[in-house]
Amino acid sequence: MHEGHRERMKDKILTSPESLAPHEVLEILLYYCIPRVNVNETAHELLKRTNGSLKGVLEADMQVLASVKGVGKKTASFLKTINKIVDIISEQETKLDKITCPL
Repeated sequence: MHEGHRERMKDKILTSPESLAPHEVLEILLYYCIPRVNVNETAHELLKRTNGSLKGVLEADMQVLASVKGVGKKTASFLKTINKIVDIISEQETKLDKITCPL
């Protein structure tokens, strides 16, 4: 059942990303930090310890992230980097909106 799971999930993000649940998106992110380990429970626990959303996970303090079993400093830093990317994109979109629609 678990054999090939990571590949199936990676294919799913390419073919039907809209069908992914939040924990599945988080699982895919965790693949890049935590090799060869089932990260499904880790993804669920991260969501549980925050407000149940990906946004909550990405915005959580490093200590909260690192307190989840299997999540160390490297993984917490990776998730915080993703959060920073989201922040930068949001700032850029806000600036672009102000340029294209000055009100």
